[in-house]
Amino acid sequence: MDATVLNKCASCVHHDQDPFESPCAPCIAWGGQMKNYTPKSPPPAQPTAPRTAPEFLRSAADIMDERGRTYDQPTGERSMVRTVTAFNAITGQDMTEAQAWLFMQVLKDTRQWQKATYHQDSAEDCIAYAALKAEALASGGGK
Repeated sequence: MDATVLNKCASCVHHDQDPFESPCAPCIAWGGQMKNYTPKSPPPAQPTAPRTAPEFLRSAADIMDERGRTYDQPTGERSMVRTVTAFNAITGQDMTEAQAWLFMQVLKDTRQWQKATYHQDSAEDCIAYAALKAEALASGGGK
């Protein structure tokens, strides 16, 4: 890859995982602060031990914290209630917050199984959505 300067989202997890992508659609749509960086050659692939379940949980928690700071509030991800309210107003449906998190889980699982290779972002987001769904159910966010 040449030394072309690309825009990189200042805090987007996606680009930290794959710095050779252009800014992702959510970052562009939400007006994420951009900064310049010069891509480097990817490091040679090193064999790594498979990640453990607790490592996935910690990673998903870190992602939720980062997205909460970027898109919502310092206390975490809180956009789904507004999203569901808008969806229901537009469609006349009665989707709950928990159902919306389930929908997002299904989306991420569908993406995970589209290709033969593992997709880290889909796996971690699915874990985060499961936690957010559990939170919504426990706080009365409806089945």
